[in-house]
Amino acid sequence: MKTSQNLPFQAKIPDEIDQKIVHILIQTPAITDQELANLIQISLRTISRRRNSESVKNLLKDRLSIPAHEIRRLVVKSLERLDQSLDSPDPRIRFSAAATVAKLGSQFIDTAVAKNAGDENGNVVYKTCWGDMGEE
Repeated sequence: MKTSQNLPFQAKIPDEIDQKIVHILIQTPAITDQELANLIQISLRTISRRRNSESVKNLLKDRLSIPAHEIRRLVVKSLERLDQSLDSPDPRIRFSAAATVAKLGSQFIDTAVAKNAGDENGNVVYKTCWGDMGEE
């Protein structure tokens, strides 16, 4: 009996197998451990250990994360496109844009109500929500 068989696998630095696992998981998120083991040609037990290791989780997190500035840029671009769609000559596009604005507005109000406590009269105070956006 080898000593290494008794120790749990904990890869500190991602190796080539971790890289392959992450690449395949990103390409095919619904893949099973058995399919992954067959594809990489290593044991199912090794795949299970590696797939649940911190090194693979960290690699996935790094590869799938989007920087905050990129999210803000995409939100601004989306809102600009939505604004343009409200003035479209096609009534279906205008209706779709208006429905989206109404849905986003409703979600915004629901979030603001959930985030903010009422004042002494029970009225909802939106200061926190608007303050988060840089306005007072």
